[in-house]
Amino acid sequence: MIFHSALVRELRATAWATFATLLTIVLSTTLIRILDQASTGRSDPSLVVPLIALSSVSSLTLVVSLTAFLTILIVLGRWWRESEMVVWLSSGVSLWGLARPVAQFVWPFVLMSAFCALVLSPWARGQMDDVTESFQNRSDVQRVSPGQFRESASGQRVFFVEM
Repeated sequence: MIFHSALVRELRATAWATFATLLTIVLSTTLIRILDQASTGRSDPSLVVPLIALSSVSSLTLVVSLTAFLTILIVLGRWWRESEMVVWLSSGVSLWGLARPVAQFVWPFVLMSAFCALVLSPWARGQMDDVTESFQNRSDVQRVSPGQFRESASGQRVFFVEM
């Protein structure tokens, strides 16, 4: 039906923009958090990019779920506001007629969200834990970064290296 294909087409177009926006927000907040950790010495500055990538991958479940929800909300809200739903309803299609194209649109998001939650996120979090643990297990001399005071693991020494 023409209404169904128009709805699915608009949902897909809006989903790309919503996903890109949400991913940009996640990447920028992750970048700020990881750079803060690197500047204070809680993580290795050379591992900033891998940590940002792993953290973003672990957040994909939330991004995919929010993308599906916000896309449906935005498109249907616009259709109601611009009276496109009046055309839909006056042509004899009930509100339950929306269920099939919306479900057709949401199904890939459900699969992607499940894959991210069950496979990708645990793997990414494990990799992040391994990276941060290997940084924490480094010796005191390897943790020192130029221009910052660092306390030893035992708390008995303070290191400072000039730039």
